[in-house]
Amino acid sequence: AIYSKLKKRFPSEISMLFESAVNSENGNFSFIFIGAKERIKLQNDTTFYTKDDKTTTLKETPFEFLKSYYKKLDKSFANLIYLTRDAMVSYFRKYNNKDFYPIVKKYASRFVIEHIRKNSFYKAGQSLNLKFSILEHIGESVMNIKQMQNEMLQKLENNNYEKLTKDEFFYLCGQVARYLIGQSKAGDKKGDMLEPYLRANNSQKLKKVIEFEYFKYKHSINLHFTKFNNAISLIMAFDEIEKLSDNNNTDNFLVGALSDNIFYIKKENKED
Repeated sequence: AIYSKLKKRFPSEISMLFESAVNSENGNFSFIFIGAKERIKLQNDTTFYTKDDKTTTLKETPFEFLKSYYKKLDKSFANLIYLTRDAMVSYFRKYNNKDFYPIVKKYASRFVIEHIRKNSFYKAGQSLNLKFSILEHIGESVMNIKQMQNEMLQKLENNNYEKLTKDEFFYLCGQVARYLIGQSKAGDKKGDMLEPYLRANNSQKLKKVIEFEYFKYKHSINLHFTKFNNAISLIMAFDEIEKLSDNNNTDNFLVGALSDNIFYIKKENKED
């Protein structure tokens, strides 16, 4: 009934129906979510749009807004939606997970990167957490972020120069990259500042990017910042060639870039 009313109200619109069936003591219901993700609704013939917890009224209808909204999608993000849409619809409408989990493993990190490129580090972090939760649900091994953080802190603060593992290397590169971005004098630390790191296709090229960015911002870094100096030394000593494009390596780098930064965590009763 709701869908037919929508079609009657907006007869020229091409719309897609997503239903969620709910059984309760009061009967069976189907809820249709149109524009929910974009936080837009039509109430008393008025269109409301919420962004950053601020709600404004719009002159256009929800459909007009959504068409304009999605026209702004860049090609790479639109392509991601195209590549994943069938598996998503099959999973959420038909409860068929045959293609869902392989799609999550293959493409989820690319959604994280797209959020970074759009300067939404919060959404990027949420997306990465969601990927890890889904992988854990099906028994996949994912990084214990808190454990990695503690182990890396101990290594850097105790001058432990034992060779980094592959996971440690990419995590630490993400941490260093985010810290170096923080040294920029630009008022707005945009996500595209991570682009040079993300485009490095292997560990050795990633080291070169870090070296270049370090010399760009070294005037802002304390010469005696032992923890950071140790991190740079360990990264530069890593001599293996590993592809950043490998899903696990990408995720480890993203965890480093998006999680709490160890270079802002100080030892108790001790200043760096």
